[in-house]
Amino acid sequence: MKRANFLELFALLLLAAIPHGVLFLPLPLVVQTSAALILTGLLPGWLLVGLLVGQSEAPPAFGERLL
Repeated sequence: MKRANFLELFALLLLAAIPHGVLFLPLPLVVQTSAALILTGLLPGWLLVGLLVGQSEAPPAFGERLL
């Protein structure tokens, strides 16, 4: 595994820990809902894009990953 891929995966795992912590705190419902949407929508999509096209010679840019 390349070092850049390892750092990206580590950053994603670290960023995934934040919404998990938010879900267990007594915060307003809109904050908890946003955390749940990040966990169920954004992170799996980011990982799927990385799996499908991240290994190519021209990996997608940050803006293309967000789409």
